[in-house]
Amino acid sequence: MNCFDLPESTRAYIAGLFDGEGSVAIYRENSRLKYNSFLYMATITNTNREVLDYVQHLLGGSITTEDRTPIKNKTCHRWVLKSDKACEFFHMVHEFSIIKKRELEIAMYFWSLPVVPGRPYTVEEVRQRELLIEVLKMEKRR
Repeated sequence: MNCFDLPESTRAYIAGLFDGEGSVAIYRENSRLKYNSFLYMATITNTNREVLDYVQHLLGGSITTEDRTPIKNKTCHRWVLKSDKACEFFHMVHEFSIIKKRELEIAMYFWSLPVVPGRPYTVEEVRQRELLIEVLKMEKRR
């Protein structure tokens, strides 16, 4: 299902959950190939598995579980959406976001940068993307 096909109230609910418990991430993948590649990720972390199962049912992705009982006395679950689907998700939640709006805008701008299929990034293109990753990291610290 396309995430924009969801009712507005559902999109707003998921956006609120993401704004409070989510994360925007872009990583440069380490590859032995001569091509550079970048991975987009949207995550929501919560101790309530049921709410993440609901998000996964609607949007796909995967859920991992981390037993943190010795540390925090609760098991922690993380929903993850990657690559194109993550970027589509960023666009869906952007209109409702308050806390992560700037992070989403950085990720969406990154995604909009031109890519030429079959051609490696130039040094300047890699530098531009790495700079945006650093800007995203600084935005998270605010």
